[in-house]
Amino acid sequence: MVWDGNSIRNSRNLKYLRAFGVVATIVAGAVLFVYLFGAMVVDIEGLAVRVTVVPVGQGETVVELPPFGCISADTHSGPVLVKLRLEKVETDVITKALATGTSHQDIIEDVQIRAQVWLKTFVVRQMALGALGALVLVVLVWRPRRWPVLLGTVLTGALVVGLALVGTVMTYDVEAFREPQYEGAIAMAPDAVRIADRSLTNLSEIKGQADLVVSSIKSLFTSMESITVLSNPQQQGEVRKILLISDLHSNPLGVQLTRTIAQKFNVDGIINAGDLTDFGSPLETRFVEEMRGLGVRQIFVAGNHDTPEVTKFMAGMPQTVVLDRQGTEVGGIRVVGAADSLSFSPDPGADGEEVIAEDQIQAIEHWLQEQERPDILVVHRPNLARRLAAYASLVVTGHTHQQSLTEYGEAIIINPGSTGAAGIRGLYSEDAVYSAVILHYSPDIGPVAADLIKYDPVSKQFSLERRLLGNQ
Repeated sequence: MVWDGNSIRNSRNLKYLRAFGVVATIVAGAVLFVYLFGAMVVDIEGLAVRVTVVPVGQGETVVELPPFGCISADTHSGPVLVKLRLEKVETDVITKALATGTSHQDIIEDVQIRAQVWLKTFVVRQMALGALGALVLVVLVWRPRRWPVLLGTVLTGALVVGLALVGTVMTYDVEAFREPQYEGAIAMAPDAVRIADRSLTNLSEIKGQADLVVSSIKSLFTSMESITVLSNPQQQGEVRKILLISDLHSNPLGVQLTRTIAQKFNVDGIINAGDLTDFGSPLETRFVEEMRGLGVRQIFVAGNHDTPEVTKFMAGMPQTVVLDRQGTEVGGIRVVGAADSLSFSPDPGADGEEVIAEDQIQAIEHWLQEQERPDILVVHRPNLARRLAAYASLVVTGHTHQQSLTEYGEAIIINPGSTGAAGIRGLYSEDAVYSAVILHYSPDIGPVAADLIKYDPVSKQFSLERRLLGNQ
């Protein structure tokens, strides 16, 4: 057979195209397998972190902290996206480290040592996946039969991934996180970090404030022991005392305030109108562990900052009932409640009242119409409380962090305010006020009186205002 010049050139072009196609297939297979199977979970001092590299992307690192959001920074050169996702927090490990007095320097050194180990393991894993992915895709597409081609495919796949990772490590700049970008609720992180810094450096100050709160409460209640609930309680029959709280927002001082009031006033029950946490994370529930063992029945209705995890935590507490279009009784008083629609989402949502859809309100109204008229209705948002006021003689709400007692039609609407002074931020906010309400309620005649309690940490002053309700 005679080959002319054009045939030879075409043959060479085909070989070049085939070689290019094989290389492209190797790269595609390596990238695909690293993307699909390259994730690895590592333990960093009680934090389970899922590490993933995306070989097709821009040179940045994204730290995902569900449900708060994510932090990202341009940390390196090359087409590799590094993702770190917090999967689990081992609170027992962290608590043990804090209890044993482990220093920050010791923790950092331990993390650095462990990081070297899992980084090597991670790189080897990615290179192995790159080699396997390249081999699988090349075999499927090109069906080579010669061992040198197969071996070259494996080595090239591993080399492609290895070079990408080496380039990432060599150019990686941790200092890039000095200028991070925030997405989601974590956008509040700069303020949160400043608060955290103040908290860590002023733990004794916080502890002293907590002691002052408790001491002042005890002194106040001791001086009130001689005050009767009503001027002539015998005429009122049996009167129940129910502590109304809302918007604790993970503030441990608010929890201590709740505990002290419940014990000193010897209340018959507690109604919590929601927003137990700020971000609805399971970790935040550690701040309210002291809510356990209060010895009285607790009723919880979730707010917009709560999540299914928070609701599950509360449902698991002793003597606690979580209401969502359900009813229960406290000392002969029928209480019903409806959870905020945003509490069903794993991501706590906006504060705007417009997020309550009309069909959701109508669904609650329809449910109430089918129920026996309750004594007390509990919903988190005031606008919903006003909308549903016709279905109960007394409605408990929250959300605004402003204590109030108002009449709306024939109903009384009580907002205890923020028992947590708007959350951890309340520890240092000049406008933060801790508040709660003790409701005196007769199963026979209805609401009798309400004690509006406020504590201003700036002036260190307590106030208690008694408001007579109904025909008193």
